[in-house]
Amino acid sequence: MLTEGGLRDRATAHDFGWTGEAQGQNLLFVKRVTHKLLHVIFGFSFALSVVDAAELTNKQVTVVASPIFEQRGEWTCLIVSNASHFYRFWSLPARERWFEVSWDTNSIYTFVVADGPYMRELLKIEHQGKTLFDKEVCNVHHIKLEREEVPIIYGLIIPPTNSPPAEIERKSFPFRHRESAWGGCIPYTIKTTKISVCAQCSAAYRKWERENRTAK
Repeated sequence: MLTEGGLRDRATAHDFGWTGEAQGQNLLFVKRVTHKLLHVIFGFSFALSVVDAAELTNKQVTVVASPIFEQRGEWTCLIVSNASHFYRFWSLPARERWFEVSWDTNSIYTFVVADGPYMRELLKIEHQGKTLFDKEVCNVHHIKLEREEVPIIYGLIIPPTNSPPAEIERKSFPFRHRESAWGGCIPYTIKTTKISVCAQCSAAYRKWERENRTAK
């Protein structure tokens, strides 16, 4: 992992031939520049997270393989690989829909991956002729998702106090219509993106909203 400390440790006074007062001043300068550079790098990764994968992807790759899992604290890594390709997909519990698949690590699955210059995304998982996960299909209502263009909001976002609990949203209306998408803390030139929307999720959310507003 790239860290500020890791970069700073490489920039020593000996490496640059600095001595005396110049040593302290120049190392402080390197630290500040490194800190700003890391902000740019991490901010750029946030910006990419909201961009439609189809806009960045130039090919789809099919990999037939057994799934391999690694655990890092609360994070789970799904490894998809064969002789030609190697992909890692990370998820917190209940964060990614493929996490909910009932896996058999001794069985063979077919994975479809969007492989582009900036990001790689898991699109579909099939097992014994059955589709277990499809990014373009709502996992709650099992209908094809529509694509809507929404503005990107940058900065710190505080959810409204009347927002539904995350567990209810995940199980009842994960693809409801949203007015905007979050683009991270650092603003970029990307102003809009496309999100996946399920009409039945949106209807279920409106029903939940009416019932909870009445209850108050």
